[in-house]
Amino acid sequence: MKGKEIAKRTTWIFILTTMAWFTSSSTTPLHASDYPPSEIVPIPEPSPEAIQFHRTGQWIWAGSVALSLAIPMIILRTSIGSSVQEFAGRHAYGRVGTVICFVVLVSVIAFGMRLPWNFTAGHLRMKAYGLSEQGAGDWFVDALKALCVNVVIQCILASIVWGFLVVRFPKTWWLWTAAGTLPFLVAGVYLTPLVIDPLFNRFEALKDETLESDILKLAARANVADADVFEVDKSRQTKAVNAYVTGLLGSKRIVLWDTLIGKLPPREVRAVVAHELGHYVLGHVRWGVLIGGISAFGGMFLLDRALRWTISHWGESLHVKDLADPTALVLLMILATIGEIAMAPVSNAISRTMEHQADVFAIELTRDPASVARAFATLQHENLSVPFPNWFYRTWRATHPSIGERIGFANGYRPWADGGKGRYGFDSVE
Repeated sequence: MKGKEIAKRTTWIFILTTMAWFTSSSTTPLHASDYPPSEIVPIPEPSPEAIQFHRTGQWIWAGSVALSLAIPMIILRTSIGSSVQEFAGRHAYGRVGTVICFVVLVSVIAFGMRLPWNFTAGHLRMKAYGLSEQGAGDWFVDALKALCVNVVIQCILASIVWGFLVVRFPKTWWLWTAAGTLPFLVAGVYLTPLVIDPLFNRFEALKDETLESDILKLAARANVADADVFEVDKSRQTKAVNAYVTGLLGSKRIVLWDTLIGKLPPREVRAVVAHELGHYVLGHVRWGVLIGGISAFGGMFLLDRALRWTISHWGESLHVKDLADPTALVLLMILATIGEIAMAPVSNAISRTMEHQADVFAIELTRDPASVARAFATLQHENLSVPFPNWFYRTWRATHPSIGERIGFANGYRPWADGGKGRYGFDSVE
């Protein structure tokens, strides 16, 4: 973004924020329902606890990335990987069996090495900040479930790629792998809400029939006649609030956390649902799968070249003799993590663009920008967010526009005020 554009956006947000604070004495309480759709919503000041949570979160993120690189490196450098490979070669049957055995053992070892960090950062920290309701035992059970799911997926992929393709097509294995990425992603998006998500939470129809009726009317207005809306029992795990859209074809669904339903009034819940409907109507899930499938060709090509170069230069010290060795899978994990970090600014920018489009869609669909802005204000409070995170967070971690930007936009976006319909052409709400 050019300097003039940054200055313009900053000035615009500052003006809206100033207006909001000068009029805040006449605004309704945060959880009221009788405010006008045109109300200017103040951008909340972050609490000291939220600021601390945000700052320490930067270090937690950095530590997680460091562990994602350090643990595979330890497995390779200490010869753990080569010892596991030798064990798998002796006790497993055939090439595919050896690869599967290797993946299972290395995954369990890596899980154990990372467990103290995950427990501290992912459980104790959330409890300390009042964001988790989950007991240590339940947290550990969920962690074991996640390990099992990941191991199954990794074994399927590794048995195909390292058990067959790398041996049968040593020079073009990356091309065949990339070609299979798109159907694998489609299958994953389709099956995740049906098979994987129910392993961790209970999904059921909305208990509030009035709210369900409102959501179905909203979906019909968005021309989504076959939308399934679910309530999920996230309150047993967290106090944070959220919602999401997932799935393809018959598995598509809008999922509302029960914490969201319990902490937001119906108008704001409706605004959140409108945002999620925007994701579906605008094809964001399909676009995400398509982008992932196309980019896999470039990514797998670079991984192949990086693997060969690394093995030729440091293979001996890493105990990786050849590309076909199962230990090369551990090296692949390191290189893939580096690639993911390098591409984070691009993938995050794409995600932020889609999220902004869904915000626009929600405002135009509901013609209730105050509810959209108030929902964001509640999310900031309940999730211990800050309205304007620093540039590093925005570049490397933020998949959504900042809360401050989203509230500021909602406060100023009313295309129908000048007789227009906006980007997506919705008529006035009846």
